[in-house]
Amino acid sequence: MTACTNNGGKARRVVTAALVGVLSVGAVPAIALATGTGDAAGSEVSVLAVAIWDGATIASATNGQPNESVSEEDLKNGVSFESDSHEYLVPTALVIDGETQRVKDDWAVTYTMDTYSSDPSTAASFTGLTMGWEYYDASRGTGSMFTFNGTLSADQAAAYFGGTLRGNKGQVVSVLPGTYHVTVSGAVDGTAGSATFNFKVVSPAPEQHTYTVEGNLTYDGFDKKGELTFRNEDGIAETPTAWKNGDGSTHTGAITDAGTYFAVMPGGEQVKFVVEQLDLSAATVTIEDIVSPDSDGNGYGDIMSNAYVLSKVKVGGYDVSDAVIKIGERQDAVNYRFGVNTVTILPAAGDSANIKGFASVTFTVLNDSVFSGAHRLMYGDEDITGSRVINVSSYDREAFDSSKLSVVFDGVTYSGEQLDVTVDGDLTKQGPHTVHVRVEPFQKDGVWYGGTQDITVWVSRADLDADERLYFYLDGKLAGNGATVTYDGGDWLDRLEVVVRDANGNELVNGEDYDVTVTKGGSEVDSAVDAGTYKVKVTGKTFDFQYGGVDTFTLNVSQLVIDRIVPVWDLDVEGTPDGYLYYTGDVLTPAYRFFDWVDDEYVEVEVPAEAYEVTYMKGGKDVDLKEVGTYTADFDTAVDEKNYVVDKDVRIDVTDKKIFLDVPANEWYSQGVYDAVKLGYMNGDGGGKTFG
Repeated sequence: MTACTNNGGKARRVVTAALVGVLSVGAVPAIALATGTGDAAGSEVSVLAVAIWDGATIASATNGQPNESVSEEDLKNGVSFESDSHEYLVPTALVIDGETQRVKDDWAVTYTMDTYSSDPSTAASFTGLTMGWEYYDASRGTGSMFTFNGTLSADQAAAYFGGTLRGNKGQVVSVLPGTYHVTVSGAVDGTAGSATFNFKVVSPAPEQHTYTVEGNLTYDGFDKKGELTFRNEDGIAETPTAWKNGDGSTHTGAITDAGTYFAVMPGGEQVKFVVEQLDLSAATVTIEDIVSPDSDGNGYGDIMSNAYVLSKVKVGGYDVSDAVIKIGERQDAVNYRFGVNTVTILPAAGDSANIKGFASVTFTVLNDSVFSGAHRLMYGDEDITGSRVINVSSYDREAFDSSKLSVVFDGVTYSGEQLDVTVDGDLTKQGPHTVHVRVEPFQKDGVWYGGTQDITVWVSRADLDADERLYFYLDGKLAGNGATVTYDGGDWLDRLEVVVRDANGNELVNGEDYDVTVTKGGSEVDSAVDAGTYKVKVTGKTFDFQYGGVDTFTLNVSQLVIDRIVPVWDLDVEGTPDGYLYYTGDVLTPAYRFFDWVDDEYVEVEVPAEAYEVTYMKGGKDVDLKEVGTYTADFDTAVDEKNYVVDKDVRIDVTDKKIFLDVPANEWYSQGVYDAVKLGYMNGDGGGKTFG
């Protein structure tokens, strides 16, 4: 993109007109007026400086980290950073007198603060800066020592906020929360001035967690405070410190009713959860098999009663309080025969906001459990009757297989569809898991048998040392745990290879043995094209990284810095200048070629027009590229450009001279004629004045 500006005839705004913009962003103008002699001309220069800089706003800024911009919303509403974030306000472009001006290399950027520290001379480390105290940047050595006088240069501020500033005895210096000011000083169209902007540094907020809620979120008559588990993103269960109703009011007492609630966690996070109404008609209502003796031989279970049956009811696999349900159409408390029975489950007090509907449930009363006498519980060929434990290794690609379970009772093997197997938890996760093995009820010699036995499935995973078993390759070369590359428009993830090997050197499989996730700025991404910092994390599925090894690759994609810019000349020549544009009487808009310095040579690269702005300077003023003469093309990186740095000055010569009187310099054949003359192949006619 070519931008040509001409400010020579621009009307200057009065001082008061710009103050509204200043106050809207919290900017405090600090005007450095041009020096005058008190005459009319000097006064005009002073007013001009005020009008230009007064009301300056920030067009763009970074937070002090590579390629990380401060949002427009924050620039408008107020900028703040946490004291341990290593972030601070670094303006990169200002809006001055209605035009965006990139902060130039020769402009000064300084920092001041409202609050200082007391004398830290006896402290091993301290927070904030002390007037008159000596400090240095640890990344540059003690040669960078300076005495703090209330103002930090741009480099000193980078060390202070970046965490590398040290006291003169090596004391670690932390950032003091408070209000800070950044002042940008420079010159626009030869008019000097400055503008100051505020930002705040605040104490770090408590670590925020995200939570999952485990347990029965349907009404069951029990107190949810004791039923639910709140687990953070690391899988650690935390106990709420307080409870709130859906409207934000404090909740005291038990949480039993259906409705919306909040659990207040130790870090202040409020976790919303909803207790749903129990609809018996839609829910999965079950009654587990009941084993009961028959001491009098009347065909009814001795312990059977409505109350006992209600105590065995489950909804969605969870217990439900027998105080909130009842059994309908069966008021004889002992009328439960051995074998299959059917009952209707109803709300104890009728339909309500908590519970409604009904369920018809079939269950079996057993004379005996196959697991109470002589039996064998098998997993494949392994007898687990005594231990009731199955060990599986995810690392060895083993997985629990319910079809391998069987029960041998009275010489008969029961397996397959004769067994009902259910699992508590996720068998892909390491640790113990409970598996319920139920034998479908059957009748033998007039006696009903069945029963349920719980067993434990232990899932184990291998422990690997990430520093020894995890490898990152970039462009086919081992890259350690990080690399810095340059933006080239391609996806660097396509050139990054992750390799994980087991203890025997066998390569593990992505997606089966481990997962790879890529994040940028905390958000998951699927490519690494734009400049910025990417984190490539490997998480084991059949193994765990132990021993403190690094499981993350840090990929820094840096901006492409343009090292050379060459206009596409109408005529290439040798020497200085090395080319000419031909005067046409119209404003010229030349094309350009861009080069990057790679391996001791210039390599041409493509740069999109929107990545830069160019202003043409002549005689210290920005003008149109039109008249004959020598110009400077001042290239600046476009505001908010993330991937390129285009900051160069290029000499441009516009000429109306011709190679011969009848050969201008901007025709298709001009270069060939010039080269032929230069090599002595032709001299021209008429004493060398014409081509022919």
